[in-house]
Amino acid sequence: LLRQAFAASGVSKATLTRLVAAAFPFELDNFQMNAVQSLVEGNSVVAAAPTGAGKTVVGEAAVFIALALGRKVFYTTPLKALSNQKYYDFKKLFGEERVGILTGDVVANRNADVVVMTTEVYRNMLYSAKNDRAVGGYDWSRARNRSDDDILTSLFAVVFDEFHYMNDKERGTVWEESVINSPPSIALVALSATIANTADIREWFAAVHGPTDLHESFYRPVPLKFGFATRQGFIPIFARPKKGEKVHGRDAKGPAKKPAIHPVMKNVALVREEKDKSKRRMSRESFPSIGFIVRSMRRNEMLPAIFFIFSRVGCNRGAAMIASERGELVTEDERLRILERIEEFRKQYPLVLDEDRITQAEKGIASHHAGLLPIWKTLVEGLFQEGLIKVVFATETLAAGINMPARSTVISSISKRIGPEGVRKLTTSEVLQMAGRAGRRGKDTLGHCLIMDTPFEVPQDAYTVLTQDVEPLKSRFAVNFGMVLNLLSKRSTNDSKALIEKSFGNFLALKRMSQNRTKTSEIDEELIELLQEAKEFLAAYDPVSLQEYQKERERLKAEIRSLEYLDLQTLANKKDFLESSLSYSPCGRAVLFVDRSDILNQSESSASEDEDVIEFDEDGENDQIFETDEDRKVEELFDGKFTRNIYRHMESGMFIGKVEDEPERYAILTRQNRVHIVTSECLLEADLAEEVSSFTCTVDLSFLPPKDKWKKVSMDHFFVPGWDETRDLVEHIPEKWSPVENPKIGSQLDKIERLKESMMTKEVHSAEHRLLLLQTVQKVATLEKKVKLGPVKNRTMEGTWQNFTNVQNVLVEYGFLDDDLKVTSFGELGASLSAENELWISLVLSEQELSNLTPSQLAAVMGAVLAEGSAREGSYFDFVISPQVEDCCERLAIAAKKLQASQEKNGVEIPIYLDPSEVGLVESWASGNTWPELVSKTSIEEGDICRRLRRVMDVLQQIDHAPLVSETVRRNARLALNVMDRFPVADQVTYSVHSLDRKRKVQTPDETSDDEGSTDEDSAVFIEPVDEGDEGL
Repeated sequence: LLRQAFAASGVSKATLTRLVAAAFPFELDNFQMNAVQSLVEGNSVVAAAPTGAGKTVVGEAAVFIALALGRKVFYTTPLKALSNQKYYDFKKLFGEERVGILTGDVVANRNADVVVMTTEVYRNMLYSAKNDRAVGGYDWSRARNRSDDDILTSLFAVVFDEFHYMNDKERGTVWEESVINSPPSIALVALSATIANTADIREWFAAVHGPTDLHESFYRPVPLKFGFATRQGFIPIFARPKKGEKVHGRDAKGPAKKPAIHPVMKNVALVREEKDKSKRRMSRESFPSIGFIVRSMRRNEMLPAIFFIFSRVGCNRGAAMIASERGELVTEDERLRILERIEEFRKQYPLVLDEDRITQAEKGIASHHAGLLPIWKTLVEGLFQEGLIKVVFATETLAAGINMPARSTVISSISKRIGPEGVRKLTTSEVLQMAGRAGRRGKDTLGHCLIMDTPFEVPQDAYTVLTQDVEPLKSRFAVNFGMVLNLLSKRSTNDSKALIEKSFGNFLALKRMSQNRTKTSEIDEELIELLQEAKEFLAAYDPVSLQEYQKERERLKAEIRSLEYLDLQTLANKKDFLESSLSYSPCGRAVLFVDRSDILNQSESSASEDEDVIEFDEDGENDQIFETDEDRKVEELFDGKFTRNIYRHMESGMFIGKVEDEPERYAILTRQNRVHIVTSECLLEADLAEEVSSFTCTVDLSFLPPKDKWKKVSMDHFFVPGWDETRDLVEHIPEKWSPVENPKIGSQLDKIERLKESMMTKEVHSAEHRLLLLQTVQKVATLEKKVKLGPVKNRTMEGTWQNFTNVQNVLVEYGFLDDDLKVTSFGELGASLSAENELWISLVLSEQELSNLTPSQLAAVMGAVLAEGSAREGSYFDFVISPQVEDCCERLAIAAKKLQASQEKNGVEIPIYLDPSEVGLVESWASGNTWPELVSKTSIEEGDICRRLRRVMDVLQQIDHAPLVSETVRRNARLALNVMDRFPVADQVTYSVHSLDRKRKVQTPDETSDDEGSTDEDSAVFIEPVDEGDEGL
């Protein structure tokens, strides 16, 4: 019907829109209808709505329209797992023969009308189409046997699902490159979660691509209720709106009026604030456990739920904890259905099942993270979608579009560890993305999102993160070797510059320039004078050195924060042990505790509110330096006076008895003959092994004055003067000693010390007015935004083009571009590859030594140059590495050092990887060793093993299409790939080899031949295609 309507003349756009909407089995929302109408009119579309609001309908409508017009659609996603899921969903919706998939892992029916792919694949296809060559292992013209013009003409639309991924620091450039390289004849459909600057995205699309309409919705079909999970129960975070009051829900990108905090939630926040002021640490029992939350959710019919925990260990521990508890989450019928599915899985995929995970799944519990085998995660996803798994413990990647809707979500913390940068709070967008998984359309009338109460945040943080504006999309446009080579293959330098000028960052810069010009007349002359004065003060110093030192200083602050976070965790872990030990400990035990009784009357000074003003005296110094507490700690570190927070007021004492049971309070005698009555919150360590003192005694605590006479330090700490009996014991109280440290703390201290020593070698560190310099740099940056002195320049474009020129210079130096900036034959090799550093991989493939390696050794070397140093600390690898591989890596190290020097000389910051430590893993698998053998010789998780091997296989596939590579290396790549292409690394669901000439016969790696050009017909093996009859790549 649709095909006839679109082919007929005289049918109105409104009628066509209604017909497309009728293809869905439910009535479309207004924003969905408006988006469909834009597509019918031939415009591009930016559709933004909360998670779960039905953005996918807009993408599916584009497919219906394309099929009606007899044209094609590419549906792109940011994740291979999401692409796989869309592929199976679309086969059910549009028919198996009409849908194909093309990712770095799986290829099927690539000539279909609807092809699902990752955004990287689409970007590579654009370069391939424009340059008549394979890029990243994909050769467009070869795949379809058509001219580029025919291919582009047949394409109606490209859908970018989860378009907000453009904010990803590492991968965001892929979305920008895809948009600016897409032909104007193709409609672009960007589906995004709620973002702050959707209008900017629409304007950018319109400017660089063509007419674009914006359609937004802040409405959730299933309302979402936010709660704060405490040990006492679940507290609503938001108060109910007053009668007649209109308050935007948290689904809006920025509520017109913030919803009020719930009175009970406010009381919880105030109580915590008072405890923080008194420096009181709350006990672990004060916070809810995972078991408590799951039990409460089961009683309140809030399952199934996704429990977001930001570590793999935490996910596994949570699943094991709930599985060990009494109480059933599934019915007997559901349990039998789960076992049936697992048994089917076991028959199809033997030798990869973990019995603990099976036991957990049988009880309706599972974990989901990158350390698990991809094929197992597909089973978990399927069981959850069927409602058989009731609780999934997952890392935040599960929130990124994978279709696993739940009735509830739980966010275990609103801060997360981010490696060397320390700990940071989650953004509003991240929290809403996870929260949005709750509320199943058609199943639930209300979704629930709980944020857990933890010792490391305050309740107010939960309210704040939910009421802040969501973050805007930023430009992540990045110039790399592959981009430059592909652009210069068919474009002049000027044309390439014109294309780069279409980046989102440049668009925003031009927009700001236009706005700033209108404000020039309103510039405050006083600010201009102040800025000039500050710049004169900085003129004597190298700005680059100042900036680098400032970055290192911020990193040092982050490391100190991480240290304090570890300290708090250590104390929390010690607390239960100290409580149980001191309850039965004899009088006289030496202890360490926090004594703040000497600072009761100290007052804290506050900094000035006028942060823009810097007053200089005649010597160039300012009379006020506004130091933060973190700045103070950094300076103490440099002066050798740094003391960690928990030890800043550490004092030694003697345990002389237990005072109360509720709460438990302990009497501690100090050398000042004071008796401190404290809870375990103030205890740091007890000398239980009698390594410090073995003195014992008896003290009559009846001499303690009544409680109303105790001097209060905090709710956890009181003290009174000692008496004659205690005075005689003072001489037996030992000096303070160094408490037992967590090994992780020692490692963190070493990291801080190395960073401190590095900073102290910098010239800026020795400056007389170091702090003033750094603060002035920050003020200048702030003032420049307000003042905009001189002619307005597009520094974004200047920086991007300078990066482009820098990359060009390196490519010329290595002969990938000639002096006229034309791509050479070596440049053709670099342009055909898709990697983080295409130049480095090209140089490796050009090494003659590779021809002397066996297939498994070639795979191992490729593993070394692809390794990103991602092995977790303490990982081990018990593999034998071939001497030939070690020798080759040593020679490549020289080449890597040379390339690094060239990049640094030209200001190019693109990683060059070479890590031989893990190559034995790759060589072992490429030699035919079994999966159990592989797993037994390394401590890294199965999911990580798969990811490493698949990364190598991806490059081996690209080698088959790469020009200039010797036939020996090309053949060995195919041989290695043939051996590596087996379960569970390749499973035909989440990963399959696809880019070989499938009917080609190759030798097995076990065979040797003096004649490299011949193949024994009887001992050869076929590399079969993924899809029978599917020719192409």
